[in-house]
Amino acid sequence: MTLNFHILELEAYDDLASIRDRIAFLRGDRVLLVWPGAGELLTRKLDLVLLQRAAARNGLRLAVVTDDPDVRDNAADLHISAFPTVGAARRSRWQQPRRQVFARRGSRSLAAEDDRRRGTIAARRRATASRSVNSPRAIAVRRVGRLAAITVLLVAVALIGFGVLPSANVTLFPARDQVTTTIQLIADPQVTILHVDGNRIPAQLDTSHVIQRQVALPSSGTRGVPASRATGTVLLTNTTTAPVLVPKGTVVQTLAANNPAQFGITADTLIDAKGSATVPIAALDSSSGTAGNIDAGLIAQIGSGLGGSITVRNPDATTGGTLREEKFVTDADRQQLLKLGRAQILATVSSDFALSPTQFIVPGSVAIVEERPEWTTYSAFVGDAAETLTLTLKVRIQALIVDELAARQVAAARLSAQLGNRTLVLPSVAYRRGAIGALQPDQTVSFTITASANAISPIDADQVRSQISGLSIDQALATLNRSWLLDPTRPPQIGVFPALFGRLPFLSVRITVEVVP
Repeated sequence: MTLNFHILELEAYDDLASIRDRIAFLRGDRVLLVWPGAGELLTRKLDLVLLQRAAARNGLRLAVVTDDPDVRDNAADLHISAFPTVGAARRSRWQQPRRQVFARRGSRSLAAEDDRRRGTIAARRRATASRSVNSPRAIAVRRVGRLAAITVLLVAVALIGFGVLPSANVTLFPARDQVTTTIQLIADPQVTILHVDGNRIPAQLDTSHVIQRQVALPSSGTRGVPASRATGTVLLTNTTTAPVLVPKGTVVQTLAANNPAQFGITADTLIDAKGSATVPIAALDSSSGTAGNIDAGLIAQIGSGLGGSITVRNPDATTGGTLREEKFVTDADRQQLLKLGRAQILATVSSDFALSPTQFIVPGSVAIVEERPEWTTYSAFVGDAAETLTLTLKVRIQALIVDELAARQVAAARLSAQLGNRTLVLPSVAYRRGAIGALQPDQTVSFTITASANAISPIDADQVRSQISGLSIDQALATLNRSWLLDPTRPPQIGVFPALFGRLPFLSVRITVEVVP
């Protein structure tokens, strides 16, 4: 016969409340609870009782599928069917669960009556015993027993207090001395792996940095340039029988074959027939400055086609033309500025490297390895008027970088080899780099490094405790000085509590030992 029923697959995290809630929603005749394969779930008998009641409230008969022996035993006690598989539950017959798990009220009443009868008998026995217990002899025995118990308790408390209450603090200052080593190392860019037992350490030949600087210097070329124009007057004479108009701007000049001094008439002038007129003139741009300062009588030529009708001469010298000094760029300036820019780059290159505190650039290893025409820009050309010449220079540089940390590791290894059974005081370790040698053609460089530190003799705190436990302070001091290498200038310090004992605790765990390097 095949049965139809609800199947509830339980999970390891299910609890009694969640399973009862799931049962409350079921309707039908039967429900089968399937235990999970792992974990322990509802192993108490009371859990099954409560689940059985929850199923009964919904008119369901309960059965379980589980391998847990505790659950199977509890189910058997409650007449709940327990199957190995769901298929077995379908094929097998289900037991009728027990309706009464706990004793009925009638049973409880009978038990209560039995307890009452037993209590009566016990009361009679207690009354009989009370008469014998309250006799004078029994009372005396009890008093002696109490005093003995109190005495034993006080002695035990005193012994425990004497063994546990005392404590001690011991401070030791081990003997120390300084160890020092100086080694010479070679920084080699060909070395990539550090060997602390060798004398070569890795170095880095860096060619990745392109650096730009801007430098300037005053121009060295000087020359005079016109500062003001000469002025004066000329006498114009009309050689014709008709009036002649000489317009403003008419050019008059000297008779020199090369670079004649030229002037312009500064006002329109009408000259009568056979008449003369004195008119003002000013030097033109081509004759500005001192070139316009002409002696009297040298201006004798007039332009604008008036040479056949007008004659000209300057009765007085022209004056007022001056020069000022002007700076201009020379080729030497450009060459000097280029050298200055290169020198500044080499002198300040370290600021362009993100070096760690232990890294340094080998002096003399910085060199310019690439320049390009487009990377060199001047603010002016040769011959240009300029007070200052500026150069923007960009170059690729090469530098040999050494990390002193590698050198310190080698020095520390050599230092440790000198310790023997002593211990290094790490905060006291100090390193000092010595002189750096000249850079070699193969880009290697040698330098020295000195490492120094304090070393102390080791002290075993556990052994110290076992040596001095239970000793007086004087005995403990003598034992410590005899057993360990201590600093003679700083004797051991021992403090005990309570101080009146004057002795260290017998329990070594109550002794605190501090070793101060």
